[in-house]
Amino acid sequence: MTQLSKNILIFAVSYLYSTMLTAQLTTSTALTPTQLVQNVLVGNGVTVSNVTYTGGSDAIGSFDGSATNLGLNTGIVLTTGTVIPNTGLFGAQQGPHGPNNLPSAGMDNSSPGNAQLTTIAGENTYNATILEFDFVPNSDSVSFRYVFGSEEYPEFVNQGYNDIFAFFITGPGFGGAYNMATIPGTANTPVTIDNVNANTNSAYFVNNGNGNTGPQNGSAFYIQYDGFTTVIEAKAEVQCGETYHLKMAIADVGDPSFDSGIFLEANSLTSPKPVEISSAFAKNVFNNNMQAAEGCETATITIKRDASQINQPLSIPLSTAGTATEGIDYSAVPASINFAIGQSTVSFDIDFFADNTIEGNETVKLILDQPDPCGNSTLIELDLIIREVDPLIVTLANDTATCSGDLVSLMPIISGGVEPYTFNWSNTQTTQSISLNPTVSTPISVTVADDCNSVPVTASATVFVPTYAPFVLNTTNDTAVLCPNTPIILSALAQGGSGQNMYAWTSGTVGIGNNSTIEVSPYTTETYTVAVENFCGEVISKDITVTVLTDVLTVSTSGEVLICKGDEVEIWASGNGGLGNFSYYWPHSGETTSSVTVKPEKSTKYHVLVSDNCGTYNIRGSVDVVIKTPRADFNVVNNSNTMIEGLPIQFENTSSGAVAWEWNLGNGEYSSAIVPSTIYK
Repeated sequence: MTQLSKNILIFAVSYLYSTMLTAQLTTSTALTPTQLVQNVLVGNGVTVSNVTYTGGSDAIGSFDGSATNLGLNTGIVLTTGTVIPNTGLFGAQQGPHGPNNLPSAGMDNSSPGNAQLTTIAGENTYNATILEFDFVPNSDSVSFRYVFGSEEYPEFVNQGYNDIFAFFITGPGFGGAYNMATIPGTANTPVTIDNVNANTNSAYFVNNGNGNTGPQNGSAFYIQYDGFTTVIEAKAEVQCGETYHLKMAIADVGDPSFDSGIFLEANSLTSPKPVEISSAFAKNVFNNNMQAAEGCETATITIKRDASQINQPLSIPLSTAGTATEGIDYSAVPASINFAIGQSTVSFDIDFFADNTIEGNETVKLILDQPDPCGNSTLIELDLIIREVDPLIVTLANDTATCSGDLVSLMPIISGGVEPYTFNWSNTQTTQSISLNPTVSTPISVTVADDCNSVPVTASATVFVPTYAPFVLNTTNDTAVLCPNTPIILSALAQGGSGQNMYAWTSGTVGIGNNSTIEVSPYTTETYTVAVENFCGEVISKDITVTVLTDVLTVSTSGEVLICKGDEVEIWASGNGGLGNFSYYWPHSGETTSSVTVKPEKSTKYHVLVSDNCGTYNIRGSVDVVIKTPRADFNVVNNSNTMIEGLPIQFENTSSGAVAWEWNLGNGEYSSAIVPSTIYK
């Protein structure tokens, strides 16, 4: 790691998305290094001893990455800083936990470097974390799975600074320490930041953002490191039964900043047995391929041998044990497993029978007696459990529709049996839930069968549809009134049906009310409609006609009257139709005669109110009295606008506001014509 990095301003842009916190990497320092190796790391075929640890007290721990994109569910993590969660944006502890909100997370835990790693790096190392132990393999190979991650991605790729890690194995067959941390498919190319990144061996690289510009994708919420490898298997050939030493080491290079870490998968340190046995269930009812559903399951048992041994035949005795009885609780198994030359797997099926006896879980143990490569007699066992299937129980609840034809959905409640279930309804439908629109109370049943060939179970129910009294509407009868504009109350009352009635009154196409009663005052004979809708959507309606016996009163007036200013004029109004005996009222003067004399100073509109014997309304009339001021003007018609002796002269009357004309033609003649003519001599 470069010394220059200490002079760089660290930008810490926080992308703390609280909704993603539950999916972050978690760690614990509760276990000792010995417990971590023996209880977490070690798998089948390996015996470990003499566990030692060198490094910071918080630089090693267990991890859970099952909800992250790390690729490993659980295991051990070794870092060049700490495994403790972040304590803040600039906190002293900045472990591998997400989100990736810092471009250079980490801490100096003040641990020294390691000479062996310094020699490989060619530069000083710091904060070395070293886990080492002895182990004895039970076969000719040993392997484990890991992920390497670092905050040095991507800034220091090919910059000459690489935090270093190695898996040194020593023992028989190795002429010194061999580094198992190599790129798959290569003999000795180590996994480093320069060798695995976005441009080199990118198939083994995961870009996790850079903590500065934000996540490259959703994965950056999980882990702080800017980049890490995919899951890689470290593998070495060993001699069965010999003792080997494994040293797992990681350190900062150049300076103690910018953490890196190694994630070792739980139970992945194994030395595979030459023969393995496994099971796969056809239905896998209990989702673990280890527990069989009694009476409805078939297991395929597969025995696989190592490819290095397929050049010769092999026969392995097979025996059974457990509380279940072969031939009664499950089908007979072969007495031996026989491999032909070139054959690597042998399979056979076991059927699990229903014995119609409630006896709890029963066990089946398949035992292969096959010596391991060390010559030790090894019993390779597969434990299976036969579980009774709970009885199939189906219940179907009654339901009640509010209205005839309403949509009703039914779905049975099912327990026991084995999924998937099949459904046959009495109305021929075959889905788990059904919908129907009954118009009368309807019985319904469903027959459910499970995937375990149990006896089908039928459940019945009834969808009740209520019966309401007939929906009827009573209203005011057709009626008559003597005079127009006479108020009258119309009423409607709906009975029966589902209730919650809503009323709507209309006159023609115009809505006039929403109550059960309405007051109307028609001027002429009118038909009103009331419609009622109940809760179930039934609609009934009825018309009510109100006949008006007397015609509507009309008024005639003087109309427009033209006068000269200062003149007075008589204006009048006359009632027509109605019930006779008309009454007049002129608001401008309070006069009650049919005619009045007015002398306006300016053009005026005069109003009159006329009523008849009905007295239920009055009609307004009006008279416009317009004052006109005449303007006298004329033109000579001929174009020269001159008068020629002896010839007729025609005049054009251009006066306005005049009703009578008196012409003095200047030659002793006078005229009252609108357009006169004369001859000048």
